[in-house]
Amino acid sequence: MLLFWTQDFLKTLQNGTGYTFDQLVGQKGPYIWWILYDTLFCEKIHKYPLPDWATDTVMEKLLYLSEIAMDTYFGIYNQQEKSKLAGGVLVKAIIENITQALTPLSKQKLIMYSAHDTTIGALHSALNISSGRFPPYASCHFFEIYQVDNKSYTVEMYFRNDSSVEPYPITLKGCSQSCPLEKFIELTSSVIVQDWRKECGFKADDSSGMFNILIIFI
Repeated sequence: MLLFWTQDFLKTLQNGTGYTFDQLVGQKGPYIWWILYDTLFCEKIHKYPLPDWATDTVMEKLLYLSEIAMDTYFGIYNQQEKSKLAGGVLVKAIIENITQALTPLSKQKLIMYSAHDTTIGALHSALNISSGRFPPYASCHFFEIYQVDNKSYTVEMYFRNDSSVEPYPITLKGCSQSCPLEKFIELTSSVIVQDWRKECGFKADDSSGMFNILIIFI
């Protein structure tokens, strides 16, 4: 629920940004809040002067609204279904990379993804570990794989959101912090799409969304 100050605050944004009040409270409102915060925050980090209306108090309130926006996009309602189309795609890629790295001939030791704050937000929502806070600059989510014996492995997760301290251990709900790989895969299976055509609502005999290519040789 938005706080009592929100309506007056959105009028402040209207006067400062040129967005109409209807735009700020409309369907795309949460996206606009986030865009405004992200733009101003980037300018501040890079030492550019901010407009006079973008005070510290305004930035704090914009951050609050941006966190609501992120929760709206990735969580709150129908979180599991939304995760299939967002962070679940990354979860699937990570599991596939882990599985591939554990094959006998693999020499893979490290995989790194460069991502946005919203990518980490989507990942955390898919893993159901979101704190509701916006991931700060240079955040990093670690997946570490450990071999327990000749045939079994565990997954440990850590989140670094502060460079002055060690990464925080993250525990997947339903498992221990050092989670057996098989259990990790089982617990995340609900956010991984197995059939994209079915997920997108195509019927079995529906050919829309498919490309037919005709090559003619003369």
